[in-house]
Amino acid sequence: MLVGSLEIQKKRTKKMNPKIKNSLNILKQDKLTPNERVFMRSQIERTMAKHAPKHPVASPFYTFFEITARMSASVYSFSRKRAVPFALVIAILFLTAGTSFAAEGSLPGDVLYPVKINVNEQVVGLVSLTPLSKASWAVTTAERRLDEATQLSIEGRLDDSTREQLQQAFNEKAAQVKASVTALSSDNQATEAEDLATSFSSSLKTHEIVLSKISSKKGPQQIKHIAALIGNLKTEIASTTEVKDVIRAQIVASSTSDDATGKTSISAKIASLENKISQLDASYNASVGLLGTTTISTVSTNRKNSLDIISHVSTVLAATSSLDFKTRTELIGDLGQGLQMISDARSLIDLETNSSSDVKNAINISPDSSATSTTTLNFSSLAGTSTDSTGSSSGSGSTTATSTLDINTEVSSSTAATSTIDVASSTVTVAN
Repeated sequence: MLVGSLEIQKKRTKKMNPKIKNSLNILKQDKLTPNERVFMRSQIERTMAKHAPKHPVASPFYTFFEITARMSASVYSFSRKRAVPFALVIAILFLTAGTSFAAEGSLPGDVLYPVKINVNEQVVGLVSLTPLSKASWAVTTAERRLDEATQLSIEGRLDDSTREQLQQAFNEKAAQVKASVTALSSDNQATEAEDLATSFSSSLKTHEIVLSKISSKKGPQQIKHIAALIGNLKTEIASTTEVKDVIRAQIVASSTSDDATGKTSISAKIASLENKISQLDASYNASVGLLGTTTISTVSTNRKNSLDIISHVSTVLAATSSLDFKTRTELIGDLGQGLQMISDARSLIDLETNSSSDVKNAINISPDSSATSTTTLNFSSLAGTSTDSTGSSSGSGSTTATSTLDINTEVSSSTAATSTIDVASSTVTVAN
């Protein structure tokens, strides 16, 4: 059959109009120049960095096909037992697969919402085999409940029943997240557990801010429901922080047993924070022109504070031959704080670039287009001593950096944002 197809193709080629054939030959010989290849690659990398997930998630296409496969198996088995016509089986498969895919955008109260939570999400949970993937999926489902609450708040559709339903579902998933990361940290995956708990905490903070902004524009009934959601979020943020403290205590304990001086584990955490900063830079550079001035300032501040923490910890390591338990605890806590700040900044960028148009309109996200050419953020080296805006060394003493997490308000067109970060000196200048 393959040989016959090739022969047919050759005959068609011989009968082809000479002009068309010549044009096709020219097109086949046309190749991308080196510059075009570099440009195309940079565009692909830019897009990938812009939409990079904060933690591993299942592909929606994988979810769709996995659900379809399971439904196909069930329907086929049923058809074999009941002698159902083949055409009817095919019709059922198309209908059920389409229903599953359409259900992904549904909200509580919608007809397809039960399919979303009882079929789609359950299937992904079943194919999440490792403890880390299960914990990551628990984070995702918890965030999905918050996204649904946010959308219902925007549409003014929150009532007592729906709010309680979403709040209970979220609390169950949040409890699962905390249990999962605690189990991970006890199973020699403390770093992964800390990263996951940190990104979850940042997500909770961002949702709290968004709901607060939405509440300021709603009537008394919606304000009451949103206030209840925010109160619950604050409780979960505090609870997640306690879990992170426990994980960090385990990291300190393991560093004591694995490393007599304590320096190896601290150096590894420095490298991890540097990597997170590099990822933040890629996300930021891919989003230039899409972010508001307040977000630019927040990202710059959090990044600068994290660099100062790295400088401080590095100075302590260089000046001490061996770290006692108290010093290890303080340094790991400092680096954890830097990790949280970078995660908060990343979450803020994700909010302004990946949110739906409804959310952006509800919280007045106003991108600063002037930042396209005036804002640079480059990660080249963290070597040397960090200096603050006055030029004084921050390589010694305790770190007092705090994370700033906020969303931008309306920015007038005359406002020019200039944010330049020179990593070599860790100097940050932000002018609004």
